[in-house]
Amino acid sequence: MSKRDAQKGIEQACRRLEQQDPAPSLAELARDAGFSPGHFQRLFVAALGVSPKSYGIAARRRRLDAALRQAGSVTQAIYEAG
Repeated sequence: MSKRDAQKGIEQACRRLEQQDPAPSLAELARDAGFSPGHFQRLFVAALGVSPKSYGIAARRRRLDAALRQAGSVTQAIYEAG
């Protein structure tokens, strides 16, 4: 696979990690990108400086922060953030 294919796979994984709850597994992300889990992990970390799991946790925190600003209660914000 080319570097461009790897970039597309990483971008797709980022979108999925930002939008899906629960977050997809490393195996799912790697399979969809066309790489083994270990290789995909290395590519992801090389491109973004964090693991897919850390990226997913940070995305969930961003959703929670946004929901806390807009929600009427903490409980509602937690449900909205996933």
